[in-house]
Amino acid sequence: MKLSLFRSIFRLFVLNFLVYSLLGSSLAAFDIGSTGTSFSLPYRCQIQDDQVCNYLDTNSIGQTVDTETRSLALPNRLLENDFNVFVNPGQLMNYGTAYLEGWRGGNNVWGGATIPLPGNQKLGVFLRRPTNTLSAAGSVATLFNTYKLDGTTNLPGTTATTIPVTGSSAGITGTQYGILDTTRKGFGNIDLLYATGVSGMNLGFRLSYANVSASEEKNNPAAGITKSIEKVSTHDIQASVGAQIKSIGPGYLDATLTFGTLLSSYSYEETAATGVNRAEISGGFPITLGALFRYILPSGENRMIFALNIDYYNVPLNLSGQNAAGTSLHALEAGSGMFNTTFDFAFHQKFEEQDLKVIYSTGLGYLSTGYALKTTANPSGATDIFGGNSLDLDRVDNQFYVPLGIAAEHQTFETIKTRIGVRKNIMSFKSGEQKTIVANTDTTRNFSNQFFLDDELQVAMGLGWVPVSKVQIDLAMNADAFNLTTFFSAVSVRYHY
Repeated sequence: MKLSLFRSIFRLFVLNFLVYSLLGSSLAAFDIGSTGTSFSLPYRCQIQDDQVCNYLDTNSIGQTVDTETRSLALPNRLLENDFNVFVNPGQLMNYGTAYLEGWRGGNNVWGGATIPLPGNQKLGVFLRRPTNTLSAAGSVATLFNTYKLDGTTNLPGTTATTIPVTGSSAGITGTQYGILDTTRKGFGNIDLLYATGVSGMNLGFRLSYANVSASEEKNNPAAGITKSIEKVSTHDIQASVGAQIKSIGPGYLDATLTFGTLLSSYSYEETAATGVNRAEISGGFPITLGALFRYILPSGENRMIFALNIDYYNVPLNLSGQNAAGTSLHALEAGSGMFNTTFDFAFHQKFEEQDLKVIYSTGLGYLSTGYALKTTANPSGATDIFGGNSLDLDRVDNQFYVPLGIAAEHQTFETIKTRIGVRKNIMSFKSGEQKTIVANTDTTRNFSNQFFLDDELQVAMGLGWVPVSKVQIDLAMNADAFNLTTFFSAVSVRYHY
């Protein structure tokens, strides 16, 4: 009797899930009444949906969410598992793991391993770790997706945005900064971790590097272009130092500081009989900062986790250009920035007789993001390479939110665990300002709302299978509260040692 109820429920859940998946059954959104008012489903994870599926904690920068964690709809800092090494590299001393993960829809395989060394030391190497969309690199991509310079999309008030003029059809958009492009995600990423035990604590370091670079040279005689050269590169560099301090009262403390910089550049030059069209984007050495403090308090088989996470960056960029005739030199400054702080609490409760663990979580969060583009050297004509008007564009978004979540992990069969998690912002207030000044005409607007699309209910599901001792296979599923029509969104294999 002690196991029958929970085992029956979870087994029924697993079997129903598999039947629904295999048969492709679906439940669609439905209309209410003749007015066409619709009832929308909670947010359902889509393949390659970075904001929800791959990260779930959209306001976390450096905290990778592995497949097991993703199945619980929780940020990694509210769990104790082997991927705490990205929360705090000092945690490397606690785990021996080899990990490989892949998911459908793109070249998105990543993984790595920890390596024990003599003298109470460990090394970790991970390749192609996905980059968070709220990272500094992600913000540059968002900046140029917001203010595109792609030869087809006009900036506000401009009659032409002509970069490149007749060269690459891609132009300058966020995709050009391809670290976050789904077809090239993770290219060039490497994480090196080192940890050692000293004086009652575990001390660790992490060095991370990600880059994307590309160049293209071609000609277009039909358009009078003898040569065009386009180059783009992004280099994201981060370093972390972390300590796990043991025996702080009845629990232990994780403390981590992260520093980084982002080097981003773009250049385009085309040579024609009439002269040279030229455009360049360059940046300095912007600083990215992060801090995380976490206290884990055991209570028998249960756990309480308190976490404070802070992230900040400001990425300035300079844009300069010249038209073919050399009659218009044009310059702009642009930038992206972010400040994020969250305080989280989680309570892990074990029910031994039912082979069940339930995790309750809540917290407070504040997030502010900004993107700007402003003329610093006015154009001299409508044919200018950045368009013919002076611009002052700025968008700032602020959000205060209170998340509430519950997750469960159940030993459904001898070697299989079932996982499910639900997370929702029960309070979410958003406000912002979108400033648009074109040729000294101001059309700035302010806005506010509550419970927008990305505040929809997040539901995650997954399975964990241990086919033999120390080998663990995790499957994160595409799922929401009503629709169980798709297969797994991610699969990983890890070996514990």
